[in-house]
Amino acid sequence: MSESQLIVLSKLVIFAVVVVSVGFILVVIGLVLPPVVEEIPFTTGGYTVYLPNGRMNPNPLQLPFMVAGAVVLIVGLALLGLQIFRRQSVKTP
Repeated sequence: MSESQLIVLSKLVIFAVVVVSVGFILVVIGLVLPPVVEEIPFTTGGYTVYLPNGRMNPNPLQLPFMVAGAVVLIVGLALLGLQIFRRQSVKTP
């Protein structure tokens, strides 16, 4: 391999690693988001007090973060795999 091809390959591998790390971070953010606790409004003396009823629903932002992270993670791993495959399949004279 000439030096310019090696530099291009290393840049693509670095880009794929960055994409994989961004996907992993998105998945972790989706997992860390706290659930939404349902509350019951209770009015007394002109004041409204919200009491938690103990039921928890998933955060509506969890699914978009998890799906986006999974897609970015898969794309990054595919790019990395293609670059490694291309590196292994290069014929040396």
